[in-house]
This record gives sequence, structure tokens and C-alpha cells, in this order.
Amino acid sequence: MAAPGTIRGALGQVKYAYQTAAFVTAYEIARDEFGHWVLTGNVQDPDAYLLGQAPLIFVQVVKGGAWKWPVESWHVAGGRCYARLGPLQPS
Repeated sequence: MAAPGTIRGALGQVKYAYQTAAFVTAYEIARDEFGHWVLTGNVQDPDAYLLGQAPLIFVQVVKGGAWKWPVESWHVAGGRCYARLGPLQPS
């Protein structure tokens, strides 16, 4: 069972400007013990160059628009990503 306030999704994107740096599948966004948003999920089609750029934005498409979080830190291990996200940005 997910913690209250946890967001789960099938497909999201990490973007650098208008370019897709990676797709993130089967992901979860939750708050850690310090109140920071944390993203975990499977990484698909990562572009190492774009993932090294800044600023990166994680985008979750929702009905009528998109939710966006700035990516503060990003790590990939064994095909899984772990990212600390900034505050949800209005879109």
C-alpha cells in the first residue's frame, strides 16, 4: 500500500528544454522523511548527454495538462532511477 500523497504512474519523461532525456516507467513519487519529493522508477531510452544538462524537469502528463517537477539530483543504477525533485510547478 502506498503512503498517503504517493503518486504512481506508468510513463513519465525527464526533459531538458524541449528534448526528452529519458522515459521513466512504472514510477512512484513520494515524500521522504525530510519532506522532499523523491522519484523512483525504471529508466527507458536514457540520453547520457541530455541527462548531464541542467535544468532537468520531470513531466507527468495528466488530463488537461501536465505536472512538472524540477530535478534536483538524478542517479541511475541497474536500470532504476532515483531522483530528488523540487516543488511541483504549476502548468
